[in-house]
Amino acid sequence: MSSRFLSATNRLTHTLKAYFPQAVDWFHDKEAAIFADFLER
Repeated sequence: MSSRFLSATNRLTHTLKAYFPQAVDWFHDKEAAIFADFLER
């Protein structure tokens, strides 16, 4: 995993914890297609 991808994932997780903490619990795998679909909506 590249450091850029890891950095982006960490920023996204931090933001989700602040605004929508349930999403962090629902999607443990941040690379899953369903997680990307969730974010697009």
